[in-house]
This record gives sequence, C-alpha cells and structure tokens, in this order.
Amino acid sequence: FALAPFDESKAMRMIESLSVAKLLAGVRGEVPRNKAAAAKALAAFSRMCAALSGAIQEIDVNPLIVTEIGAQALDALVVPSARS
Repeated sequence: FALAPFDESKAMRMIESLSVAKLLAGVRGEVPRNKAAAAKALAAFSRMCAALSGAIQEIDVNPLIVTEIGAQALDALVVPSARS
C-alpha cells in the first residue's frame, strides 16, 4: 500500500511484496514478465491519480496484462467525483 504519487522504485517494492511476484519472475518454463514495465505503469498511474484527486471518486483498472515486453491496461472504469 502507498499513497499516490509514488515512484517506480516504490512500485517495484510493492510488486515484489505480492504473492504473484513469483509468477512474474517466470515459473514452470514460463517466460519472465517485465516487472519494470509494470512498475513504470503503476507509478505513472499513481501520478495521474494524484493529479486528478479532486475530480475522480474511484478508478478500477482490470485487467493489467504484464508480458515479457511490457504492461498494458485493457479496461478501466472511472467514476467522477460529485464535485466534477
């Protein structure tokens, strides 16, 4: 857990703390996923959330696909705040 905004280093520490981190590292012959790209995306998302904090009530990003070459959000739901 971290309050936005945070940098890629903090994002990487958060990713590494997840149980799924072992899967991202590559298990059972799978190709390792690009955790650095996931951390970069997470940090950028945190900066966006901080910048829009008064305008957004909630954001749900699901799924975030992490491959060996990058990370990409496939869908998101953004709920504007009542003040917007």
